[in-house]
Amino acid sequence: MHSQTGGERSVSRRLKALREQYGYTQVGAAERFGIPVDTWRSWESGRRCPAPYMMRLMELYLDSKGRFLNVEERRELAAAVSGRIESLAALYTSASSEEKRRSLSKSISVLNHIRLRLFLTEETEDGEDPS
Repeated sequence: MHSQTGGERSVSRRLKALREQYGYTQVGAAERFGIPVDTWRSWESGRRCPAPYMMRLMELYLDSKGRFLNVEERRELAAAVSGRIESLAALYTSASSEEKRRSLSKSISVLNHIRLRLFLTEETEDGEDPS
């Protein structure tokens, strides 16, 4: 049996608290982020741990202003998001089923939305007009 490390317990507690703070069930949170509910449950139970960028994405997506991220963090996160979008796009082109393409498309859409918010938040803080 897998025993959790302190970091995994911390992430699973943080993830559950974040979900509950915004009033989501596990199913609702998984749907919101376009991931399988079994994946979400494994994260919350500590059996698996989401990638650090995924935790930051979830926090940003739920926090409408991204207030906890500084400019440097947003730039790093935007680069990670862009890389993940490219990876998912490659998987999309080789996906053999329509269900898999729909799932990948949904994930790409969420990541594109988050990437746009990262850029708009940065431009607004720099005093530029985001339009």
